[in-house]
Amino acid sequence: MGFGTTSDSNLTRDQLVTNAYKKIGVLADQESLPSSLLTDGIAALNLIIRELDSAGKWLWAIGATPSSLTLVANTWVYTSSNGLPTTMLELVKASYRDSQANDWPLEILTTEGYENKNNKLDIGDPKAVFLTENITVASKTLFVWPALSTVNTQSEVTGTNAVEYLCIRSHTADSTNRPITGANYLQYWTPGGSTPAVWVTGTQYLAPQQIRLWFKRPLFDFDTSTDVPDMPAQWTRLLLYRLAADLADDNSLPIQERQLLHGKAKGAYEDIFRTIRPNTTDTHNKASYF
Repeated sequence: MGFGTTSDSNLTRDQLVTNAYKKIGVLADQESLPSSLLTDGIAALNLIIRELDSAGKWLWAIGATPSSLTLVANTWVYTSSNGLPTTMLELVKASYRDSQANDWPLEILTTEGYENKNNKLDIGDPKAVFLTENITVASKTLFVWPALSTVNTQSEVTGTNAVEYLCIRSHTADSTNRPITGANYLQYWTPGGSTPAVWVTGTQYLAPQQIRLWFKRPLFDFDTSTDVPDMPAQWTRLLLYRLAADLADDNSLPIQERQLLHGKAKGAYEDIFRTIRPNTTDTHNKASYF
């Protein structure tokens, strides 16, 4: 007998909603889900996603590479209009890359910490950043302190995939750093630009001073019927029982059945996060295990 070769079993948005209604006995096998129930289920499912989003610093929502914010001379304030990413839910780590491509860690300030800075228009190498809170993620503002008086001009080239790239580390071009066939190109280039030149080996390409940002983005909603959860596959059962428990409350299931569904959702959560599982006081008979 053979074993499977995959580990990505999952359910789509509509499968989750349909199965949740089956769990609470509202939908029978082979019965089609009415559009009104589907709409209610989708709304409840997306509310659960938003709640889970604020409950932890989920690693899969933190980019595999940092985002590079190109600094502008004599500029302390950055929004989406001058390059700030529009998906920054929470700032995790920030560093300043100087003109020599050296990276320096930056202090991430709270509102109180930023307000304690006497001269918010200081000139010099950046030492700290402050990201504002906003109900709309894309409307956040990043304050950089201090600000540079001059910034290098950034080189732009076309990659081997016909996409435009911006230089993020000054260097002399060779085959190892060519976008995107060079083994190390991610250390030197990031997608972007509007007036690229042809990449030429042996050319000296320049990067501006930058802020390197590691941040958590929001978890994605279920927008289409075929969307799968924006989280590891092992979370799917938790979502299913969380959704079933919420829908059970709306459909007046007996309290015992609702408690059972809430218990299964809680158990699924504890299976994923074993450190939160309550300690047991049971005495185990070692002879039963050895």
